[in-house]
Amino acid sequence: MKLKSRMLLSYAVIVVICLTASITALFMLNKIGNNMASFYDNNYTVTVNVWLARKEMQAARADILSAIMAPDKNEAENSIKEASNSLGNMRKTFPVIRKSFKGDLAMVDQVDSLLQQAIVHRDQVFDLIEAGKREEAYQILESSYVPILDQMADTLKAIADVAGENALLMVKEGERAQTTVIIIVSVVLVLSIMLALLFGLYIIKSIRRPVKEIEDAAQKLAKGELDGALITYTSKDELGRLSNSIQDLINYQKTIIEDIDYMLGSMSEGDFRVKSKVKDYYRGQYDRILISMRGLCGSLSSILLQINQSAKQVADGSEQISSGAQALALGAAEQAGSVEELAAAVNNISQHVKETEENANDARVQTDQAGAQVATSNQQMQKMILAMKEISEKSNQIDKIIKTIEDIAFQTNILALNASVEAARVGEAGEGFAVVAKEIRNLADRISIASKNTTTLIKETVAAVDKGKTVAHTTAEALADVVESTKQVVRTVDMIASATQYQSESISHITDEVEQISNVVQNNSATSEELAAASEDLSSQAQVLEKLVSQFKI
Repeated sequence: MKLKSRMLLSYAVIVVICLTASITALFMLNKIGNNMASFYDNNYTVTVNVWLARKEMQAARADILSAIMAPDKNEAENSIKEASNSLGNMRKTFPVIRKSFKGDLAMVDQVDSLLQQAIVHRDQVFDLIEAGKREEAYQILESSYVPILDQMADTLKAIADVAGENALLMVKEGERAQTTVIIIVSVVLVLSIMLALLFGLYIIKSIRRPVKEIEDAAQKLAKGELDGALITYTSKDELGRLSNSIQDLINYQKTIIEDIDYMLGSMSEGDFRVKSKVKDYYRGQYDRILISMRGLCGSLSSILLQINQSAKQVADGSEQISSGAQALALGAAEQAGSVEELAAAVNNISQHVKETEENANDARVQTDQAGAQVATSNQQMQKMILAMKEISEKSNQIDKIIKTIEDIAFQTNILALNASVEAARVGEAGEGFAVVAKEIRNLADRISIASKNTTTLIKETVAAVDKGKTVAHTTAEALADVVESTKQVVRTVDMIASATQYQSESISHITDEVEQISNVVQNNSATSEELAAASEDLSSQAQVLEKLVSQFKI
């Protein structure tokens, strides 16, 4: 069966079972509903009307008794009227009881017969009451009417009991129907669940096995394991057709791969005339593979043909290259010898120029040092001139101070003389003061003499300083000339050193270029020799290549 049929069948069976359970439940519920309706329409109605009839009967008896006991005629008439209404209501229940009662209808007939008898006695009672014969009416009520009513009440009670028994039977029957419905529905539900599980397991098993095989085969197919990708499931359903399609795909892939392996293997062995064995299998997008294989085969055949032709041309040209390379190697060897001699001569010149550069640099350093020393001497000389100028200024200041000291000594001498005169005039009281004045005058004389000597020395010092100042100026001017001459010498030496350095750098550059030329010539010589050897190898390899290409079938 197809998967669709299996699913539809399983669902159809489950639906049928559920419908059966539902129909059964509906039938039983309908039956229960009918029982309830019958219970209400028959037994309940009979019971209610029986008790209503008995109630009206009791009311009629009470009303008749009230009419008999009434003190006046109006009350008696009202009681009779109410009794008539009650009896009318009681008679209305009898047709309903007859219609609804499901028991013995003879009991209902008996009630009707008693009712007819009761009506006769009731009419007698009503007539006697209206005639004022209440005692006779009471006697008929007690002796005839009430016993008939009691019989009617007993018969109605018996009818009610029968209706109750019928109601009890219907309730029990409803309970049995309810239990039956519950059992049937439960059995149907359990059966539906079991069948659903069985159908589900069956469908799952019938789907899972082929799907697992298809999944394993697809995974192996994705990994390229075509030999292990086998599907044993066979069926006419959708999964069977899918399994057959997957198996056809695997076989198709194996055939395509085997054919590609055959073609590539033949080309790897040198056979480029190989053709596909299963051209019909290359359908759709697979046709591109066959086209590409044919294009590859044609391209390789064309390339090998060109290689064969090129190998022949290489073999012919390699011999010419070999002879030319040998001649080039001889010329390169001669050039290498000449360049080596030139390089040796340039190296000698470069060494002499470097020695001259070193001497010029030493002279520049020495002249720089001499210039710096002369500049330092000039600075020291300027400082000495400034110091002599300060000494001359200080000597002039000292001269002024000495003049001041001489004035002070002169004034002191005068004061001492005045003091001596005053002491002589005082007499004995001024002797001590005269001695002091004398000492002061002696001190003033000594100060005057010392200041004069100092003045003389300062004047001589000033004269010597002026003379030294003149000599220092002359020396400074001479040093300035020496400094300027030294600067010119330094500049000249710098120019010589710079020119010598430039010549050294130029010669070094020339030396480097000559060395490069020598290296190039040597490389050319070695390369030409290698080229000659390589051309011979190339000739032999070209012959080998020609032999190899001749093995291919194109």
